[in-house]
Amino acid sequence: MKVKLSDMKLRETGTIQSIKTENLHDMRILEMGFVQGEKITVTGFAPLGDPMEVRILDYSISLRKSDSENILIQTGKQA
Repeated sequence: MKVKLSDMKLRETGTIQSIKTENLHDMRILEMGFVQGEKITVTGFAPLGDPMEVRILDYSISLRKSDSENILIQTGKQA
């Protein structure tokens, strides 16, 4: 099933399917390693739910929910 990264739950894992990049700010996401085919795991949330912490390429990164809405993840058996 494909979901937005922003909709994933704690400890949920998947594979990045696509990233919508509309401006230079969005391109920064690609530079941090968020590229198609990479495995990603949600590892935590701030007390109010934003930002979220994810694990990708053997490192952890905090990402705003507004940025994570542009990242589509394949979850489940096909991930």
